[in-house]
Amino acid sequence: MNESLKLASHHAMTEQKHYRERYIAFTRKACKDRSDCEFHENQEFMQDACTYFIELRAPLLTTRNDITSVIEFAVGETTYRIYPPFLINKDAAKASSFEDAFVPVAHSDCCQAYVRLPDDRVTSVSVGPPAYAAKEVGQTYCHGLRIDVIGEECGVAPGLERFLQATSEKTFQWWIASDINPFDQELRLRAHLLSSYQLPCKLKMEERHNRHKALVSPWEACTEFQFPLGFEKSIDSTIWRNIQLHLATSASTEIALQNFFSGVSEYMNNRDERSILSLSICFEIFENKHRAARGKNKNASIKVMLNESKVIPSEINSVLRDLILIDRGHVAHGNQPPRLSGGVRTMEQYVKAIFAYISSYYDRSNT
Repeated sequence: MNESLKLASHHAMTEQKHYRERYIAFTRKACKDRSDCEFHENQEFMQDACTYFIELRAPLLTTRNDITSVIEFAVGETTYRIYPPFLINKDAAKASSFEDAFVPVAHSDCCQAYVRLPDDRVTSVSVGPPAYAAKEVGQTYCHGLRIDVIGEECGVAPGLERFLQATSEKTFQWWIASDINPFDQELRLRAHLLSSYQLPCKLKMEERHNRHKALVSPWEACTEFQFPLGFEKSIDSTIWRNIQLHLATSASTEIALQNFFSGVSEYMNNRDERSILSLSICFEIFENKHRAARGKNKNASIKVMLNESKVIPSEINSVLRDLILIDRGHVAHGNQPPRLSGGVRTMEQYVKAIFAYISSYYDRSNT
């Protein structure tokens, strides 16, 4: 980095006193009817208390009718109240995404103009809970969450983050930690290109299944999604109560589990090298905790931890050695993981091995 860039970076970092500070913009609707205004004046408002309705980036798998209680906990001087998750109208948001939008068109590699999308296009398509592989009737994927914040010095983020971390630990819903929603990866429309990369603007004649021809739009609504992996649990009344106890007692976040969720999310998002690192760190944290409980040295090398582990099931021993000793070491030095890239191992094997290790860890911790 040259000196001028260093100075510019330093100036940009020191302009703000609190780098992570968040800001909330809001607007409100004025009362047109005097009776509305008088009605509001007669209500007693709590001091320094607001309620927020949030659209979660990734949904919570929930058994909705089973949950009735409100979770209350504190972060510092701020109290949070979290209500059961609820459904929101995601279809309406998708349908209006490209309304009045002008999209770029080009000949070859030169962008020439922006045009409005045709009116005959399909607006949206959505995939319902069955395609999300909900395990039982009554389970659904909720994007809506209500949070009350009393004493707003900390804002919404600290309470929401603690709730989502606790929820992921109690349910193994790994996508909560993901920066991409696996159930809606933001594909909305597609159309077959004309010559010179031009967008279609007219209806096309197409033969249908009954062999009759019909005029159809060349535009198709589309979506892209992934399935859960099978070990996730739905939030029911029992898990909701466990989350409540976890937050009420200010229990610390299990960093090892959060690394596992990150590793699964990175694997699902085709970031294999990052997944290898996260899965390996998960093992190292859990193994060190188990060594400490047995009075063993916590500063042992990875090789010693693998050799002396009382947690690793014998059937995954060789897989963990390939993951942690070989592929993790090469990735940490900026190289390709040889076992994975050479086809000796797959990421599916690595994810399953770490999950089996975690299960063994908790089985031994509970005995």
